[in-house]
Amino acid sequence: MGQLLRGIGARRAQALTLVVLVVVVTAGCLAVVALSELTTTPVGAAGPLLLLGAIAVGIQAGQVGRSRRHEVALAQIRGRSGWRLGVYYLSEPVLLIAIGAGLGVLTGRVVAARAAHAWLDGDVAVDVSRVAWLAVSVSVAALLASVIVGSWQIVHRPLVEQLDATHRPRSSATAALIGQTVVGVGAAIAAYQAARGSPAREDWRGLVSPALVAPVLIGLAAVQVAAWAVGRLATLASRRRSTSSSISQFLAVRRLARRSDPVVGTRLVAAAAVVAVVTLSGSSSVADWRDESTRLDVGAPLRYDVEAGGLTAYELSHQVDPQGRWLMAAVAAPDESTTYRRSFADMARWERVVGSFYAGTSAGSLGRYADDLRRGQAVTLATGSNLAVSFKTRSLQGTHDVSVSATYVDDLGEVNQVLAKLPDRAMSAGTTTTRTVRTPGCDAGCVLNGITIDASRRANGSYEVVISRLDFAGIDVLAGEHWSTAPSSYLRGEYVEGRLRVDTKPGAFNDLALLVADTADQPLVAVKTEGFTPETKAARTVGYSVDGDAHRVDLVATAEAIPFIGRQGVLIDLPRALNAASSSAAVTESVILGRIDTPAAVLRDLEATGQVSTLITFSDAMVQATAAADAQAVRLYGLMSAFAALIAAVCLLTSVQAQRADRRQEAASLRVAGVATRSISGAHGVEALILATMA
Repeated sequence: MGQLLRGIGARRAQALTLVVLVVVVTAGCLAVVALSELTTTPVGAAGPLLLLGAIAVGIQAGQVGRSRRHEVALAQIRGRSGWRLGVYYLSEPVLLIAIGAGLGVLTGRVVAARAAHAWLDGDVAVDVSRVAWLAVSVSVAALLASVIVGSWQIVHRPLVEQLDATHRPRSSATAALIGQTVVGVGAAIAAYQAARGSPAREDWRGLVSPALVAPVLIGLAAVQVAAWAVGRLATLASRRRSTSSSISQFLAVRRLARRSDPVVGTRLVAAAAVVAVVTLSGSSSVADWRDESTRLDVGAPLRYDVEAGGLTAYELSHQVDPQGRWLMAAVAAPDESTTYRRSFADMARWERVVGSFYAGTSAGSLGRYADDLRRGQAVTLATGSNLAVSFKTRSLQGTHDVSVSATYVDDLGEVNQVLAKLPDRAMSAGTTTTRTVRTPGCDAGCVLNGITIDASRRANGSYEVVISRLDFAGIDVLAGEHWSTAPSSYLRGEYVEGRLRVDTKPGAFNDLALLVADTADQPLVAVKTEGFTPETKAARTVGYSVDGDAHRVDLVATAEAIPFIGRQGVLIDLPRALNAASSSAAVTESVILGRIDTPAAVLRDLEATGQVSTLITFSDAMVQATAAADAQAVRLYGLMSAFAALIAAVCLLTSVQAQRADRRQEAASLRVAGVATRSISGAHGVEALILATMA
């Protein structure tokens, strides 16, 4: 033990470097895996650290082995060989790895706790799970394996080579060539699987996720190819040196051609740089994606939810903002089945309210289709208080049980019905007989869905009842002649000279005349997303309205994304969809959207109705989206790249430090041979420039 400690003390700089490397690798693996479990992200973020750490420790082991050549030679002279020599040599790095692993576990827990406290809401307890311990164990095992592999050549080198003080160029060993080839092949395979989008694994197998390991392998492979190219070109340049080339250039290319250790530190630096670039570009992409997805989810800078349904949202937006400058109603049906995914918006107000909000996003092109989506008859809001029906008195002779009922959606979004029943023998003395009843729930606006007329005749009674006036909540139903008898009705009705003539029925029959709006079956115009496949029935494209009823749909354009439903579904104009529709389907979500600069008075008037939720803002939604646990993947990968940069920095400093003695000896030999100091310094500068360019 004393000899072991004396050896560590004599090489304290190298020992400290190895301990620091082990601490960084184990702490990084533990922290990344622990945080990945808290943030519901794949544990594969530890994979690059394992790979970089194993390579860095292997490089460090090789450098320590070269400095211990004479010590190993002395042990061989004293009779140690085989496994005894291996145990003697490996006892020092194994002890240092054990110390570094212990410190790394403590450091990793501290880093994970600090990161969880800073990134996640509340006090989050960081527990070292089975996967985290497995990651630490794998990292330690990988480091030990790397040390053993790196030490194998040193321990089994002949005694003559151990005692050789010169640093002679040697051809690469077969194992080294195989390892370099494996790196290249692994990089190609990892890049291919990452491009195919291989699914992330949730368990320990996620440590070798292709999408995360690919940057490291690609960086290593790229530097390896560059190193081969530089070595080959340097060899050719040293053999074909012209008289015009300087001595500094010759010394630089000669050293690169004869020795591979200058490239050692560059490999990990390039790999860590690739990881950092991928992380930074990924962070930017994720930030843009989060911003856009939050915009699509919230819908506008300001948002109010309306539980009463789409009609109420439409009424309130027009009641509070009749000019259409600040507010817009919308309805979404984010059904799991893509066939029924649909979104509705008051497209007449789209550009003024949310046009700039979606600029630059996947939904930015929807505003240009506003006029196309507004084809057809929009919903007409009835704001009166009565249903008034006037009959031609003569047509009522010999009839009984004459009644007119109206079905409508009231201002609370509920389906309501009123009945105007004419008592028997209640005919007036004039030419017309009128019956009036109240229509509750139409103060803010309601939508008429259907009218049912019932009339029976006695023997020798009238064969038709003539309705001269039909007024529903302020709407003259007969004026536009937009209503007709439903095909399923037994009783028929037709417009004649501004009057509605309805057949009466014999007393034994029990059929009704049902009038429906002609626009109830009007086709809806829609914009679909790129991946949406509409339903077809009888060779016609079919879509679904606010109430879930099927309508023929005319698709006029394609967009990348649609608010509230993302990249699967259709967008339809809300006023056209509400026309003659019943109450909103239960799966729909109704909202009122507002501009960021909506006057406070407008918002107060809207909130005063008592039919909207608490104000939801886009800025608050972004804060919540950023603070969510599953949104911390970007920071987690940033932490991983920081640990990777530390590994590369330590390896680079170690490589530079290890070459100082050799460079000092080379400089002394060159000065004895008459080479000027300026030429030697220039050669070092040229070499550094070549390595930097290669990296």
